[in-house]
Amino acid sequence: MRGGALGDFVLTLPVLMALRERFPTARLEVLAPPALGPLAVAAGLADGSRSLDARPMASFFAEGAELDDDWARWFGESSIVVSFLRDPRRVLERNLARCGLVRFIPGPWRVQSQPGLHASLQIFEALRPLGIAGPLSPLRLPLGGGEPRRHWLAVHPGSGSAAKNWPLEQWQSLLAELMRTTRWHVHLICGEADRERTRVLRASLPAARHTVADSLPLPELARELSLCEALIGHDSGVTHLAAAMSVPLVVLWGATHFDTWRPLSSRMQVLRGLHRITPQQVIGALRRLCPHAC
Repeated sequence: MRGGALGDFVLTLPVLMALRERFPTARLEVLAPPALGPLAVAAGLADGSRSLDARPMASFFAEGAELDDDWARWFGESSIVVSFLRDPRRVLERNLARCGLVRFIPGPWRVQSQPGLHASLQIFEALRPLGIAGPLSPLRLPLGGGEPRRHWLAVHPGSGSAAKNWPLEQWQSLLAELMRTTRWHVHLICGEADRERTRVLRASLPAARHTVADSLPLPELARELSLCEALIGHDSGVTHLAAAMSVPLVVLWGATHFDTWRPLSSRMQVLRGLHRITPQQVIGALRRLCPHAC
């Protein structure tokens, strides 16, 4: 059971990998926001998913509530529930016990920023009661669409927070310079929160030199990312997903605690001080990452 946004979910996927390895014959299901669960299923890390936003789920957070029969049966048939949901008064835990659940294991619903301690390690600690401990295997999702297209560059100009975003005028300058001095084709990654920024950026791009991936289902987005030779993005869920697809990264990093939230990538150029980064620095990082493509 996992709430939160895409980045939180991607960093929780190693838990599913470990459970799959520890219990190879068990049916493993995910309860998560509706856009996220299908990613785990498509990657073969879960056998099914249900939506955390489904109306019957609300009653499980209310003391003494009448519980939906189908959902109560689903929980009651489970041997173990590992939960990363906030439940300070243990109401959810008690309601699941009413369903006949055998074992409830609470994990951290909020990751703490600590020097040298990555979020994925904190999340993975939830499995210690099952005798499962690190080190973590690298997360590599088997969702690739084939060999990357030559000179295709994924660009994600947004994030879940405006404070994490590089200024729009800097993105405009960067893309203009890429069009002028390189052979890159820009593949703009766009979600609902990024739509206006993307509209502004694509207005100045040649039609033949850019495409847009707008609000794709996550398994499809993962495949699209795998077809790109690199990604330029912020501290965002899309960047974490690209790292899980082994896409080389240029990351424009803001004030978030880096030790805790850095993407888990071995091919990454990180530029710090978000509002001091120049387009020339980004292009330099891209050239270091992909010298053959620039």
